[in-house]
Amino acid sequence: MKNGFSESFSGARCVLYGMGSSNMATAEYLGKEGAELYIADERKPKNELEAWAESRKIKKYGILKEGETVKADFVFRSPGIRPNAEGIEVLVKNGAVLTSETELFFERARAIRECHPKVFMGENV
Repeated sequence: MKNGFSESFSGARCVLYGMGSSNMATAEYLGKEGAELYIADERKPKNELEAWAESRKIKKYGILKEGETVKADFVFRSPGIRPNAEGIEVLVKNGAVLTSETELFFERARAIRECHPKVFMGENV
């Protein structure tokens, strides 16, 4: 699939930069898929991010400190985060795929459309 997305994110290491509402939804989705999440947000306190992750029953996660990096498969950035931000550049240089919640949504929608074309054509199934 495009951007290296597989059918499942189970076991994938995903870094999310910026935890606005869009990446929170992405984190929740990826957590349910079994991804290992790393969250980076300069504006939200660590305890707030931890409480949010635990309330969503996200089992595998870590909070990145400023300047900290990990080995990752994917980097999801919020729209307000520059794609050439320092931490993102390091992750991409080390092999991570840079993407966004929007790209993930459209890729998943395309896969559903291919399996169930009538759903997207407005026909009753």
